[in-house]
Amino acid sequence: MVACYPATGLRPSELRLAHLEDLNTKKWTLYVRHPKGEGTYGQCREAIVLPQYRGRILQYLKERAEHLRSMGLSSATYLVPRCEGGKDECYSANAFTELKARVERASGVDFRLKDFRPTFATMCVELDPNLLTDVSVMLGHADVKTTQRYYAQISCDSAGRRLEAAWKKKLGVECKNDLIETEKYLSGYA
Repeated sequence: MVACYPATGLRPSELRLAHLEDLNTKKWTLYVRHPKGEGTYGQCREAIVLPQYRGRILQYLKERAEHLRSMGLSSATYLVPRCEGGKDECYSANAFTELKARVERASGVDFRLKDFRPTFATMCVELDPNLLTDVSVMLGHADVKTTQRYYAQISCDSAGRRLEAAWKKKLGVECKNDLIETEKYLSGYA
């Protein structure tokens, strides 16, 4: 839960209903078989699993297998299986919320599942604003404006660093002083 959401940008229900076979650890993708708007406008898609979370997901898969064995199961359909009483089923939305509450108590950190999507989007767009369209596709948005307006927020610090780097590259100079006084550049601020 805590590794998969920021690693993929999936909606809470998309991960809750994901099957183990949907996770491809060779391509590092997670197939979204139950997207928002399923049966009407929603389309299945493959979400990328960000590199920085892959080790944690592999660790989860090992712990998942151990948990299944402890519950008397050799396998389970769902990526996050609900296997109480030896059953192989998915979590209901309410039971998943209870699982989240257990994670909160164990970690001492309160969080909202829906906050992981904008975290994923912002991390990617902060890395490179040119990724906005790609992030929109990964989130399953029909319109990039939705991604930009509600999910991917660029900080002023990051924007400022990129602008400064671009201007340094353009001018071909290292701006060490606040004022520029050369024949090439009249008085102004760097």
